[in-house]
Amino acid sequence: MLLSEIGGDVQVFRRAQELRLECAHLLIFPLFWTLMHVLEEPSPLHGYDATRAIEANAQVFVTVEARDPMLSTTVHDLRNYSAREIRFGMRYSDALTTAEDGTPVLDLTRIGALEPDVGDRQEQGWTEREEDG
Repeated sequence: MLLSEIGGDVQVFRRAQELRLECAHLLIFPLFWTLMHVLEEPSPLHGYDATRAIEANAQVFVTVEARDPMLSTTVHDLRNYSAREIRFGMRYSDALTTAEDGTPVLDLTRIGALEPDVGDRQEQGWTEREEDG
């Protein structure tokens, strides 16, 4: 991730920092994978709210590298998310359910659907932005 910071000479500079993921590597690729980063003390985003992330011009870069057995090669993908695209306090809705016979059922209309994350506490400032935008 990139964050804007002000140096000792009052010069603004961009600092690259790693966001540790709950699960950064998979041996096999399941039907879907949600990347999760916990906003605890060691996180570069600890203490950030929507306003601070936008002021710091926060940008998250996600790179994925995987082996495609059909192509017998390694494939790569890179995505960039700006502070205005980050949705703290939100989570992806469940798109995968299980049929009575145990077969996984993927509802493609739910891919990308967000809902409030009802954890121990609600993060301030993020759901209000959802309603505005």
